Amino acid sequence: MEPEKMPYVFLCHGAANVGQLSNDAARELFNAGRLRIACVAAVGAHDQDFIAPFRSGRRIFCVDGCPKRCASRTLGEERVPIVASMVVTDLGIRKNHDLHLRQRDIDLVRAGIEDLITKE
Repeated sequence: MEPEKMPYVFLCHGAANVGQLSNDAARELFNAGRLRIACVAAVGAHDQDFIAPFRSGRRIFCVDGCPKRCASRTLGEERVPIVASMVVTDLGIRKNHDLHLRQRDIDLVRAGIEDLITKE
């Protein structure tokens, strides 16, 4: 896929398993040329030079780790339009602080992200 047509995905990068699962799964898709990863921290820091391009019609998706939806809420505060979002715990993965991630959980999250970015 051409880089300018790839969807952008903002991710939870939290210190729990669900945040790290979203990161690992998205990194696999990034390496496969399926998406681009965008930085929630820069949005949270109110970096307008970074945020402005995301208000210009790009396809933006968000992956939250848990029902607190920190990543989605951060994007909402800066009016970054999201096409669709998902929550990792909705996939049946329980949030915990064990960072010994299982590949089957990464695979499940990766499939969820693939479904998310192909919606429209």
